Parts: sequence; C-alpha cells; structure tokens
Amino acid sequence: MAASELHDDGFTRSSPESLGYSPSAILGFVDDAAASGVELHSFMLYASNAVIAEAWWWPYERNLPHVMHSATKSFLAVAVGLAIEQGYFGLDTTVASVFPERMPPATGDGDAGDGHIDSPSFLDQMTVEDLLTQTSGHDHGESGGSWRSIESSWIDKFISTPVVHRPGTFFAYSSATSFMLSAIVTRTTGLSVADYLEPRFFRPLGIRLAHWDMGPEGINPGGNGLSCLTTDLLKLGVLHLQKGMWKGKRILPEKWVQQATKAQRGNLYGYQWWVCEDGSYKARGMFGQLCIVWPDFDAVLAVTAAVSRRAAALEELIDKHIPGLLASRNKDAVGSQRPLDHHLSSRLAGLQVVAELPLAAKTPSQEMIQAISKERYVAAPNEDGVLAFALDLSSAPRQCILRIDNRAGAHHISFSMGTWLESYTTSQVASLHHGYTWPQLRSVARGRWMGATMECLEVVLQLPETAFRDTILITFSQSDRSIAKLQHSVNVNSFSSRRPPIFATILRKGDELSSPELVARAEKDRATTTFSTSETSIGELLNYQPARDVLEAVVPELLSHPRLQEARDYSLDMVLSQASKRRIDSKTMVELNRRLAALTVPAIY
Repeated sequence: MAASELHDDGFTRSSPESLGYSPSAILGFVDDAAASGVELHSFMLYASNAVIAEAWWWPYERNLPHVMHSATKSFLAVAVGLAIEQGYFGLDTTVASVFPERMPPATGDGDAGDGHIDSPSFLDQMTVEDLLTQTSGHDHGESGGSWRSIESSWIDKFISTPVVHRPGTFFAYSSATSFMLSAIVTRTTGLSVADYLEPRFFRPLGIRLAHWDMGPEGINPGGNGLSCLTTDLLKLGVLHLQKGMWKGKRILPEKWVQQATKAQRGNLYGYQWWVCEDGSYKARGMFGQLCIVWPDFDAVLAVTAAVSRRAAALEELIDKHIPGLLASRNKDAVGSQRPLDHHLSSRLAGLQVVAELPLAAKTPSQEMIQAISKERYVAAPNEDGVLAFALDLSSAPRQCILRIDNRAGAHHISFSMGTWLESYTTSQVASLHHGYTWPQLRSVARGRWMGATMECLEVVLQLPETAFRDTILITFSQSDRSIAKLQHSVNVNSFSSRRPPIFATILRKGDELSSPELVARAEKDRATTTFSTSETSIGELLNYQPARDVLEAVVPELLSHPRLQEARDYSLDMVLSQASKRRIDSKTMVELNRRLAALTVPAIY
C-alpha cells in the first residue's frame, strides 16, 4: 500500500504505520476472528482521514453488495433527518396526522384506569420522535423476518398492533417502527425512501450499487432490506463522523447528526443508531453487519459478517482489538514496522470464507450414478412446498446440476465436486434466510460424496450477496436407489437453522426433470404419497387439515402433548416417549396409521 493513495470510491488509502498505527494489531484482529470461528466477510478501517486496512473474504468482493439487515435503520435516519430539514414533517408530527384515514375510531377518554392509555388515544399521541427512538409504546418489537411474509398493508398491521405504554416511556426495539418512518417519508414526500435519498445522499456520496427492497404499497421496509457495498456502509459512518459534511459539502444538518447519535430518552439508543457509553455509536445489523464510529479516535469501522443472531462474539472481538489499536497511535513510530506491514497486506489479500475440498478417495459406483442421475424424485408433502428434485451428474466432477421444483417454479444449483463453481441461482428457502427471498443471487457451490458407502451427496451453496451459506444433503437408500431424503440447513438464521427432511421417490424410471410441464406432473404424482406416524413430520400432519382431523378423531390427547409443537421437524414415533406409547395401545396406532395412509393429498395444500 502506498503511503497515500486515492481510490475510485473517494477514500484515501494509507498504510497503518504511515499514520502511526500498528499493523500487528490489525493482524491480531483478523487472526483472532479466525481462531474464534467468527465468520468475517469484509471490513474497512478508516482512521485519521484514510482507510488504513481493508479485506474481503472470497467469494465476497469489494464491488459486490451485501445485505445490511438492521444496519439499514441508520440509512433510514438520514432520510428522516433530511425530510425534517426540508419541512415535510417534524419530530413532533404524529402518526395519526400523517395517516388519519387509517386510524381506528376513538373509544373513550383515554384513561384505562390502570396507568395505561387505551389504544386509540394512545396511538393518537405517537410521534416521529417516538418512532425514531424505538419508544412507540408497543409492548414488544417486531422482526423484519416476521413481517416479510405479510402481503397486506404493513401500515394497517402496525396500527392494529396493541399499544400499552405511553409514547416515549418504554423502549422496544422494532423494525415495525422503522417501517412507519419509511411510510411517513413516502406519504409526505411522494417518494420511496430509496428514491428520496438518491439525489440527496446516495449520489453525492458516490453510492451507486445500493438496492432497497420494496414492501406493500410502494414503501421500502425502512428497518431492513438495503443491500450496499462495504465502502457505502463506511461512507455512512464517515459522514456522521464529519458531522454531516462530505468533501466540503453539507449533506446532513450538524444538529441532526448530534441528536441522532446521542442517547435519547434514557436509553443507549439515538435516532436509529445504537449509542455506547464510551461515546462511540453504531449501525447494527443482524448476523454482524456493523458500522462503528469512534469520534474520540477520528475512526470508523465497517464490517460485514455471518455470526450468531446477537453478533456478541464479533462485537466482543472488535472491542478487544480496535479501540486499543486506535488509542495506541504513535506518530513517532512511523516506518518502524514496514516488514510486518508487507505481511499484513499479503495476509489480507488471500482470505477466504470457504476452502477448497479434495475429491473423496472413494466415489459412488457407476451403477449408483446411473441409477440416480437425471431421475425425477417426487417429494412427499412437505412444509417447504418442494415438489420434486433431480441431479444431473453427467458432467461430473467439473459441473453438476441440482434442480429443485417447488410451487414457485424450477430452480437450478450448479456445482463442482470438490472445488467451487461460480454461478447464479434462484433456489432459496425463505424460512432459512430470515424471511428473505430474492429474484436471483450470485452463488458459489461445491459438492462431495459422504458416508461409508458414498450414499450421501452434500452440496454447499455460499450466497455472497448475503450472510447465508446453505447446505443441502441428499441421502439415497442403500437398498433402493429410487428412494431419497433431502435435508436443507443454513449457517445463520433468526429462526431454525434446519428444515424438516423431505422424502422422495422415483415414480417413473427415466422420467427426468427436463421441462416445466413436469412441475405440474410432480404435483399430481404427490397424490400417491401417504402419511404415517413414522415417515411424516409433525409439522406436515398439523398443517394439512385432513391429517389433523385424523389425529383429533383417533388420538386427541396427542394434540395437547407438551412436546408436539416444539418438535415439528420430527415424526410422531420419534417424539413420543415410550411411556406415552404404552398409553396408546397398538390397535389404536394401527388405526391411526390406516386412516392417515388413506388420505388423498391434493396437488397443493
């Protein structure tokens, strides 16, 4: 790295030691992350007016946007601040005044007699500042993952949610409040938040590849849904570090920046920014999307990652290394660690999230490959709506294709055996991806055979525009290759990280998945599938009303079993204890399975 070098993203690059920072401390951060199992995707460290260190872990790249999750909220705050500055509304503007036609009718004088206000009167008091500070008065927060499946009005959903605390007095972190801020910006300006920010924020800062999802009624979600580059996330932080200035031009009012990034209403939260006791503040997104600003050190750190839901391990790692690195700056030490700095550059240039895997010493027999390749496995009824799947192994190991057909259509995953193949895919399971689905995603995927007899095919799919890495495991019956089980899991998620297994079978030998018409045939073929207490998951039985009716009629006591709802991924036989089974005699179990097996499954339920 040159002593001072301007890049096309508008940031100057300088070597750490040229500005008095220790390269070894930066190496310590990277090495400690690897040793701790913290999956970093990228980071950029800005200090003393320059980027002093940056890295991307392949297949994540400098010019590939990454989903920001709730770090989106701090971008939303920019739009709110600008709209207030331009007079579209104020901090004291009420939700009711912006959406009067959506408000419920008044029901009394507002005094519930128990220290609370009745809901309509309470809602009338809710202001923009209440939304900004996450003190709307709702008793609990709403996750973006739970709202993404709602196809009706999100405004109506918000307004219909009970409010039990006086606005401004109770903190409940929520993406729903951020959505309402987005809705207010859209109602008052006539533009979505993304369109409103384009000439006022994105374009002046050179943010070109940002994309914001769209919710119902033409409103950006507000609290999530933004994808952008790591450098764009860094720009957000640097803009606030510089009190709203960017390259000599005022973008945000200084007063707004001061208010947005300081603790409000007795909480360590400002206006859609988290605030820390040491004076720093952060944009914080699920799975480790972070932008941390240290005004005392003139520094900003932007990070993308895939860590556990709370991201505590990552933030602890940052706290352990970065503030100390910044505090120990020593201009007198310039140049003293140049050999180590070269090592730092080399280390940061060769990072990978995923490693190559050698081909297995053993591979399935040619007979097995021929028995399964291009055959259409029709799936039993399942919660994910998978209808069928097929493998094309004719060009293995260089290129293989897994095709999965579901109610949304046909989806292809291209992969190599042992090495990684770059491609694009539409194959996604929303319940494994925090409720998200995208029209298409870039992917890198590889497969390998596993098991004592090589009966299991593992396909790992890294999606480098997201935090997610999917693993698909297909296990073929050793005694009958026409029977298979498909299992789908993910590295991080807000819900379960594993879906129930899907069982499938070849119904017509040689009937490969080669045309869209076969999707409809797969639906029809599923009608031949039967339910049972041993092969069908509890979730499938409960979700299909005729099967649930059978349970009600034959074994009603099972529906109140304490382990039933918490074990939807498993079969009844697996969940019921031996003691419970003894209370259900064999005759009843036979009758239960007989009636389940007699059910006719419609094409889609």
